[in-house]
Amino acid sequence: IILRGKKESAHHLSPAICEMSWIKQDDKGNKQDFQHYSPPFILSVDEIYSKIRDPRYSYSQPGTLFPYEIQKYDPMVIRELLHNCIAHSDYTMMGRIILMELNDKLLLINNGEFIPGSAENVLDNAYMPPYYRNHFLATAMVNLNMIETITSGIFRVFESQRKRLSPLPDYDLTEPERVRVTVYGSILDENYTRLLVENTSLPMSAVILLDRVQKT
Repeated sequence: IILRGKKESAHHLSPAICEMSWIKQDDKGNKQDFQHYSPPFILSVDEIYSKIRDPRYSYSQPGTLFPYEIQKYDPMVIRELLHNCIAHSDYTMMGRIILMELNDKLLLINNGEFIPGSAENVLDNAYMPPYYRNHFLATAMVNLNMIETITSGIFRVFESQRKRLSPLPDYDLTEPERVRVTVYGSILDENYTRLLVENTSLPMSAVILLDRVQKT
């Protein structure tokens, strides 16, 4: 039902709620637009992505007078994080999956404890999740090539942001039963960008530390 069911079939999941929302909000917290989505989520992900304003932007690279032009967000990053929200949400908490679009960043929110404990744990090659909250849903999403069970998705998200010279995603886990992920669509500190350009072989652990410095 969640992935491929009809909208009118969602009542079979009651009292659980199966909805996603796209919300456009300005930097002052004023909501400018919104839309709610019901199953089938396999289609809703692309519908939400189409709502995101994703203009190209440019910035100067060290050592050249020519600006570097790029899309604000990598489509793979958005889809990967939305798929993670679908796979790992606790639907019994009766809350929506939310993608909030701000001026230069996206905020994705889903209910449920972040099972790995931290993003750094997932970025460790040796990490394997102890269990899946929604085992049958996760298995179906693997079969549809929406997620992987080897925890490589979050690493690909971080690697994409690093290659784009953009800030790394922030995982806010201060609320025990909610996961909030911020994806940045602009450069925060040109010094960080220059260091990535000049040191292309930095390990992800070092990039994470540099990212923390630019955000302090």
